[in-house]
This record gives sequence, C-alpha cells and structure tokens, in this order.
Amino acid sequence: MKTGKMVLLAALVLFLGAYSAPAATIIVNPGDSIQAAISGAPNGSTIKIKAGTYTEEITIANQSGLKLIGAGAGKTIIDGIGRTGDVVTINNSKKITLQQCTIRSGGNNNVVINSSHRVKILRNWILHAANYGIAGTGTKLLIQGNGIADSGQDGIYVRGYHTLIVKNIILRNGVNGITDYGTSDKIIKNIVGGNNTDGIAIGGGSVTTQLNTVTDNGGFGIREAEAIGSAHQNVYMKNTVQRNVAGGILVSAGAMVIKNTVTDNTGDGIDGAWSGNTLISNIIKDNSGMGIYLVADGHYLKGNLVTGNGGRGIYIDASGTTGMSQVLKNKVLNNGSSGIMLDGCNLSIVSNNFCAGNSTLFLAAGIYGGTGSMAVIYTKNKVNNNAAGMTMTGGGIFDYVARNVVANNPIFGIHANGGQMMTFEKNVIIGNGPAGGLLGFGSSLVSKNRILNNTGNGIDASASSGSASLIERNIVKGNGDGASTFDLYDSTSPTDDWWQKNQYLTESL
Repeated sequence: MKTGKMVLLAALVLFLGAYSAPAATIIVNPGDSIQAAISGAPNGSTIKIKAGTYTEEITIANQSGLKLIGAGAGKTIIDGIGRTGDVVTINNSKKITLQQCTIRSGGNNNVVINSSHRVKILRNWILHAANYGIAGTGTKLLIQGNGIADSGQDGIYVRGYHTLIVKNIILRNGVNGITDYGTSDKIIKNIVGGNNTDGIAIGGGSVTTQLNTVTDNGGFGIREAEAIGSAHQNVYMKNTVQRNVAGGILVSAGAMVIKNTVTDNTGDGIDGAWSGNTLISNIIKDNSGMGIYLVADGHYLKGNLVTGNGGRGIYIDASGTTGMSQVLKNKVLNNGSSGIMLDGCNLSIVSNNFCAGNSTLFLAAGIYGGTGSMAVIYTKNKVNNNAAGMTMTGGGIFDYVARNVVANNPIFGIHANGGQMMTFEKNVIIGNGPAGGLLGFGSSLVSKNRILNNTGNGIDASASSGSASLIERNIVKGNGDGASTFDLYDSTSPTDDWWQKNQYLTESL
C-alpha cells in the first residue's frame, strides 16, 4: 500500500512539473507597464498594447511564442527618451513577434535581438536610436515592412543565419542603411536611401540582395567587405542603384551580379575587389567613373549594357594573377575612355562585343589589350566609331584576333604595338583613320582579312620585328592616297616578310 502511494505521488509531481499555464490575451492600456505584462505572460500569449505612449525599456528573455501587437505605428509608442539602454531587448527566445508599434529614442539601440530564433519585427516605425535601429543575432529572423530612420549607426545590423529583410524603408541613418554579416540571408524589396555611408553593406556569405532600390547614400549603394574570404558567393539581382557618392556596387569574390540597373553614381558603376565575379545583363549607365572595374582573375561578363560612363567602359586589371576572364556579348557605348580594357588578362576571351562611340581621348580604343595581356582571343567583336579601334599595347604575344569588324575609327583600325606571334584572320577593317588599317605586328600571321578604304596604310608591316611575318590572301584595297600611304606598306628594305596572294592596288614594299 505504501509503495502504491509513493507511485501516485511521483506521477503527480511529474504532471505538475510538465504543466504550463495556458496562453492568454493580455491588454495593456496607457499607464500600464508593458514589462509587467511580459513578465506575467505565459508562453504563446498575445499582448495587445493600446494606443498611447509608454516610456520604458522592455525585455523578453527565455520566452516562446509571445506576440506584442500595437494599435498601429504612430499610435502605440514605446519611447526610450531619457534612458540609456535599449528600448526593446529579446534574449534567448523563439517565435517572438513585435508588430505595429513605434519604437523610438533609444539611449543605445531601439531593438536588440540576441541569440534568438524565428523573431518577427513587423510594420513598426523604428526612429531616432542613438546607435542601431535594429541589431540582431540569431536564426530565421524576419524584419518586414518597417520604417527605420535617423539612427546614429546602422538602420539594421544583423549576424546569424537565414535572416529575411524585406519591404522596409530605411532612411537617413548615421552609417549604413543595412549591414548584414549573416549567412544565407535575403534582402529583398527594400528602399534604402540617404544614409551617411553605404546603403547596403554585406560581410557574410551566400546572401541574396534582390529588387532593392538603393539611392543617394554617402558611400556605395551596395558594398561587400573587401577582405578576401569575408564576403563571398553572394547574389545581387534586379536592384536599382542610383546617385550614390562612392559608387554603385562593390563586390569582393565570387559574386553573381545579374540584371541590376546602376546609374548616375559618383565613381564607378560596378567594382570588383577580388576574383571570380560574374556580371550578367546589367545596365550600367552615366556613372562618373568607369562602368565596370574588376581586379584579379576569373571574371565572367556577359550581356551587359555599359554606356555613357565618364571613364573606361569595362576595365579588368588582372596584373599578378593568371588572368583568364571572359568578356562576351556586351554593348559598350559612348564611354569617356576605352570601351573594353584588359591588363594582365592572359588566356582571356573577348568575343561578340559591340563597342562604339567610346572616348575622345587620344589612343583610347574600343578594345584595348593593355600591359601583360597575352594569348588573348579577340573574336567577332564590332568596334565602330571609337577614337581608335583595337590595340594590344601590352605586347600581345600569341593573341588571336579573328572575325572582328573594325570600322570608322578616326585614328586606326587594329594596332598590335609590336606584338609577336599573333594571328590576324578574317577581320574586316574598313574606313579607319590616318594611322592605318592593320599595323604594329611582328612575326605574325595576317591572313584572309578584308582591309578597305582606310585613310592610312591598309597593312603596315614597318614595325615588324623578329622573324618574318606571313601576310597572305588578304583583300586590301582603297587604302591610303597611293603616294605616301598605300594598301601594302613595309619600310624595311628589303622586306623580310612573306607577302603571298594578296589582292591590292598600291604598295610600297
């Protein structure tokens, strides 16, 4: 009998220990304490905060399923004025909702989330924090539909995993609009403007930044942390980035930059600080610096419209790296210097681009193979009406230049600048200026090109050095004046180049 009573007592203790009070709906009226309601609320409760101003700092700690719902932003005001801490703190909690309130004037921060899971900050006005509007760490945070303005530091600062920041308006904060050091976060459909430094700053990995409007910020519109390995494998898609002071978008390594509109920024449109970035189908227009400026190697650029920028259209400086970038099917128009320029871009491919109207600068070109770019493939590009057509000023060893149309450039068509062991094949070089159609090559193959109606010499082999070039089966007509400039020209006498089966009218060989 005694044993039976002990078993019943143990069962009762276990039952009572497992029991939790049922969730409740708690009403807070002006003059009541929100903190008192939180402290007395069972998990899963809803606290409805009536319209009014509540001057207090509140903390939710180690709780689950709690909802704080105001009467509407601008009606329910939680005010930290005169205090030194955070207005709302959420510690080690899960499934917490803070909704439809104004949270303002925090002596430190307005909303702080520490090590919490599935917290929702929805449709609030978060204003005038001394430091951060929202500062959060945790997993699966949702920050949606808030107006966040006039914080001393960032509007939003988050670290953690799988945070979603969506449809917020983030204005006039003292540093960045959004700073995200998380992993696998998403920043979608926000309006971010007038912040003192960057609009959106990314320091984490696998973050998607999409469909945001980022304008008039004092730094970059969107900026990744530049230290290699700090920000990586991030996606930037369909953002509008305009009128930012330092530039449009700055990425680090391995970024995907797709279908963004980047216009009217002071500085460059898109910058890349490290290797392996992909830029596809962006509109990069009317920025005061370069359209695209990338350093290091392994970049892939396709289908971008780069027009009206103050400096070079596309510039890749891979000096000191292996090179190996691809620049394909871009339209590069009316930029203030060379259309496409490559330095140190060994083993790269430049193909099917349309480069027109670039540069009023002397010897800037539609396509400019700069210092240390060797074994580059230039094919099927249309290079028209630039200051100069194509140049390989870096030496151009083993470059392959084929099937390009180079027309109506006022200075020259293609200038190899002493490049050796190059191939020029099946290009159309027509109507270019007094420096000539094709010139500056040495020890190269010049075959099956159509070189017509250039003001200077059609083919000028006078700079040829090293072993002889083979110049064969070209159609070269209507070039020069027939007196001082000719279809075929070589000032070396006797020439050591091999001229075979070319069709021409005038020569000086």
